[in-house]
Parts: sequence; C-alpha cells; structure tokens
Amino acid sequence: MNLLQAFFIVSGVIIFIIAFDIAKRQKFNALHFLVFIGIGAGLLVFTFFPQVLDAMGRIFGIQRGADVLVYVSIIFLLYFVLLL
Repeated sequence: MNLLQAFFIVSGVIIFIIAFDIAKRQKFNALHFLVFIGIGAGLLVFTFFPQVLDAMGRIFGIQRGADVLVYVSIIFLLYFVLLL
C-alpha cells in the first residue's frame, strides 16, 4: 500500500463519519446522505480494486477508467449547482 492509497482510505472513512454525523443531526435530506455514502463507498472500492475503474471505462467506451470518475463528478457538480 502506498501513501496515496492510505490517503484515499482515510478520506473515505472520514466521509462516512461526516455523512453519519450530519444525518444524525438531520442537517440534510436522504438524497444528499446517499450521495455522501456513495462517494465514500466508491472511494474505498476504487482504492482496493482499481481494476473496477478500468472495467467501467471499457463499458462507457473510455480509454482510462479514471476518466469515468472525472465525467461522473462533473455531472454531480452540475446537478448540485443547478439544485441551488
């Protein structure tokens, strides 16, 4: 395990903790909670199994699997900006 993987694991765990803490305080709705949980779970899955990203890239016809994350994050950011 290299330093970047350790950083992603710690980040994923912190995202889970923040999501459950804010949900417990009822600061946001269920959709936002599911997005946070999905991001945290995705971060942990892609850290432990990076070949999943390559498989997703092949499904969407993209050369590199990491580009799928970029495109999906742009879609989510646009969604949240338009939601405001």
